[in-house]
Amino acid sequence: DGHVLILPVTHHQATAHLPDSVTAEIQKFQEALKKCFAKDGKVPVFFERNYKTSHLQIQVVPVSKSISPKLKIVFEDHAEAEGFTVDELPPHARLEQIVQPNTPYFYVELPSGERLYHRVRKHFPLHFGREVLASSQVLDMEDRADWKNCSLSKEEETKIAL
Repeated sequence: DGHVLILPVTHHQATAHLPDSVTAEIQKFQEALKKCFAKDGKVPVFFERNYKTSHLQIQVVPVSKSISPKLKIVFEDHAEAEGFTVDELPPHARLEQIVQPNTPYFYVELPSGERLYHRVRKHFPLHFGREVLASSQVLDMEDRADWKNCSLSKEEETKIAL
């Protein structure tokens, strides 16, 4: 519960090469979500898959603050099990310094401030971020790794929104 998508109104493919104004607006939403989740003792994980998509989506999944310290290892272990690695970005590096335009990638910002990146070169699991966070090590909701399993009826959606 609490999964949110951040999408810019204007069309942009990825966060790596956004205009400063769009980046600033996204950061405002991220800060607001951090405050919102903190009220429930949770912290957000922000991730982006710029692969087989044409419009930027930043997925935001709240996790228990107590789980936060082990998230980096969980992402690294899941990547290794899938046959690739995620690399930690240096603290002051910006994503656009690492990523060339039109380069497919996976990127995650952890509550600790650590940022992990994978340059997609061939097959990449489309639900990787969701699979890691839904795993037994994090949210223990493995059945929800595929977004289709999270669909609600119009009536249920309306009830939640009110």
